[in-house]
Amino acid sequence: MFTLLRAAISSLFPARREPQVDEGDRQPISEEDLWGEINDSCPRMSFEQRRLWDMVKIMPEKWAFDQKTSHGTWVVAILGRTVIRYDDADWGGFVLSLWTRHGVIDADFSSEASLEDKLQIMASYFNTTFSGPPDK
Repeated sequence: MFTLLRAAISSLFPARREPQVDEGDRQPISEEDLWGEINDSCPRMSFEQRRLWDMVKIMPEKWAFDQKTSHGTWVVAILGRTVIRYDDADWGGFVLSLWTRHGVIDADFSSEASLEDKLQIMASYFNTTFSGPPDK
């Protein structure tokens, strides 16, 4: 029982990865390396995550996010006013962020994690909040 609970909590709050280089030496992720991260994630996706990924993915685009980094950030998926972006300014990983103007990130609302974890959060949101079409 406690093992299942611990696993469920761990999946909701993944451990932060330690930085691999000093902050001053951190280089922006290249598009080639970003594709490597995406391609590594796809085989780990559940069927539901993969279906959602196929609907929301875009060709990676550099967007501005002045609060975090001066080199821009790669956006890989858009759903409504939410994007999934790769955050290489901190620890490296995918983050859910809000936007109001195309090409500019307004704010983050999640910590870094794997791409499939971020897709699961999006999928879970739909499964818990959508109650069907309005009654007539």
